[in-house]
Amino acid sequence: MFMPDLFGFNAGTGSIAGKDFLVLGLDTIAKMDGPHADLSVLITHELFHVYHGSFQPEWGRQGRGKNIPLYRLVWGEGLATYASQQLNPQADLATILGSATLASSCEGRLKPLARLLLENLDATEKTPFMEWMSNQARSSDVPGRGGYYFGWRVATALGRERSLGVLARLPDDEARSAMAQELQRI
Repeated sequence: MFMPDLFGFNAGTGSIAGKDFLVLGLDTIAKMDGPHADLSVLITHELFHVYHGSFQPEWGRQGRGKNIPLYRLVWGEGLATYASQQLNPQADLATILGSATLASSCEGRLKPLARLLLENLDATEKTPFMEWMSNQARSSDVPGRGGYYFGWRVATALGRERSLGVLARLPDDEARSAMAQELQRI
């Protein structure tokens, strides 16, 4: 579904009455990316969420920043980002991450950010969700949407030995364990 969303988000998936949906916020896409918007990157990212969600149906019944552990959000967004990169190999990393500065912002403080994320993997409160997954202004040292970068980085590492299909089917406990191991390696 294409619709204006009053600059709330560029795209998202969800379920209403048991039906999956994909919404593209055209006004936000136009404001964020203008004529350079790469809809193939955005759409493959969002469609991968639907695909991934088909193997993790319990995730759809939980509200972001309410009762989902942070590692699930980081894993889900990172895996969708990695999938979009694999399906759009011509796109540059800034387009894949949705930010020209996210990668360099995280790489400049890789170890302390990885340690902080590792300490918060099981958090279910709204504050860690906003700190790692949101792009809204805040006082945190975590770059906006830093969770996307770290999730992408973990998925990229795991993708060296596993296919996208295998990664999408990764059981929850294995995804969390793999994420913790990768963050400790950093």
